[in-house]
Amino acid sequence: MNNIGDIVTPIKIYYLINSNNSNINLALTTNQKSTGTLNIENIQKVSNNDVYLCIDMRTHLIEGLNSSFQKNGTLYNKFITSGDFFDLPLGKSTLTSNVAWNSIKFNYLYY
Repeated sequence: MNNIGDIVTPIKIYYLINSNNSNINLALTTNQKSTGTLNIENIQKVSNNDVYLCIDMRTHLIEGLNSSFQKNGTLYNKFITSGDFFDLPLGKSTLTSNVAWNSIKFNYLYY
């Protein structure tokens, strides 16, 4: 990942909710140094309408989304076991996850 903006930026990471994704472990490294981790474990659907999870680093919420990626009003923060929400620093970084994500979204922020 490469943040070419002027300031750090929050990211959103989207995951499909299924039995293979009951644990999500995220790690961000910059210049071979750990700059952020977030571990979410024993995830179970809060609502049957939830198809995706959105990890929103700006709002510090993990939200359930329907099949159209619309918010359902369900929260999954109670499944966080360690780590914290983090922003994407300037320059090149590596984001790793033990589970494949559907998509990642972030904006390049400028002054």
